[in-house]
Amino acid sequence: MKNIFLLLISFLMVSCITQKVLKTDTQQDIDLSGRWNNTDAEIASSELFSSLITSTWLKNYQSDNDLKPRIEIMEFDDNFKNGGEKLEKYFTQYTQSNSSFELIENRSEKMPEFLLTGKIIAEEFITENDNYIDYILYVELKNMDGVIQWEDKTTVKKYIKD
Repeated sequence: MKNIFLLLISFLMVSCITQKVLKTDTQQDIDLSGRWNNTDAEIASSELFSSLITSTWLKNYQSDNDLKPRIEIMEFDDNFKNGGEKLEKYFTQYTQSNSSFELIENRSEKMPEFLLTGKIIAEEFITENDNYIDYILYVELKNMDGVIQWEDKTTVKKYIKD
């Protein structure tokens, strides 16, 4: 009888413990790591591609030429694990879906006129109050002589919780 009574009290104590539930939008991406991820790559590359298609360089090229600029997307360099390849994927998708450019694959018979290159640099900052990483994304469009025709950069700041 004493064991049943203790079991009943234990059960009541456990059932009275309140749990905190955080409700979020099911469409929202939640980043728990503070590290570079697909969502960051998609947002940053979308922002930079929008900058490219609205650039003065592209408007001038289109007014001077009847053909779309032929670009090849090169490998993006980074100074951290698992970074650049996602950017190439997104820039390829945006270029394929946009009528402003002709995407030249590396096995194509056509020669590109321009190369889209880039790099991501991760800089970690640790202070008394904050711990974060700045992912700085640089993108350049170069002609075949290596002359930069267009360039831009964006920064993604990721806070890391201890």
